[in-house]
Amino acid sequence: MVSQAKKDMVLKWHADGYSADMTAQYLNLPIQAVQDIIDGRDQPDSSTHGPEFIEPPLFNDEDRQ
Repeated sequence: MVSQAKKDMVLKWHADGYSADMTAQYLNLPIQAVQDIIDGRDQPDSSTHGPEFIEPPLFNDEDRQ
């Protein structure tokens, strides 16, 4: 996940002519994340997506009869 402040820095530095490689190095981000921000693709926010959990049934259908 990349904070909004870092996204803003990436876009500003890109507009100022800094390369994606240099930006990634200075902000300690993966190059793919920097290129995705520049291209306008959103990174999924991993903090809002927890593991998918399906509650197991308490009883088998056979036990109810």
